[in-house]
Amino acid sequence: MKKILFYDIETTSVFSSSGIIIGIGIFDPETMKEPFINLIERPEDEINLLKWFKEKVKEYDVICGWNSKSFDLPFILGRALQLGLDFSELKEIEHLDLIEISRENFRFKSNKLESVCSLLNINYNPGIEGDDISISFMKGISGDKKELERIKQRCKNDLISLFEVYKKFEPYLKSGKNNRFHL
Repeated sequence: MKKILFYDIETTSVFSSSGIIIGIGIFDPETMKEPFINLIERPEDEINLLKWFKEKVKEYDVICGWNSKSFDLPFILGRALQLGLDFSELKEIEHLDLIEISRENFRFKSNKLESVCSLLNINYNPGIEGDDISISFMKGISGDKKELERIKQRCKNDLISLFEVYKKFEPYLKSGKNNRFHL
């Protein structure tokens, strides 16, 4: 059985050229009771956050996210490149993006995580909208620590929901063309 690391990032923009990664959450249901969220409190700490994530990924066979092949991983790679880090090896790791499984197999009206969770009766409560993360981060680094906690909670909630969706999708990952994941 392959070791899977569920991950999610929180950013100040949708583009790596105009924003930074302020938090990375990881979850290994085999070894963790709940997701771990690494959130920076100063923009200059982003480089250490990225190095931390790269080291964590080395312990796993598969990384898994939601829209992670189109957003999370490209954002990570874009920021790493701009910061002078070589993260090319992350392109080599097996990557399971559950939004692709949703699109390819189920023909839902919407493939947003929130919508899929609703259809599958999975609790989804981000607590803070994605558009508000940058503002919350600025408030947080200016002293309002509860705003940083709100960002952490969003990331944690996303990872819990991601894992619950994974469990519902798991039978479909082991059959047909999805069998490429060999889980």
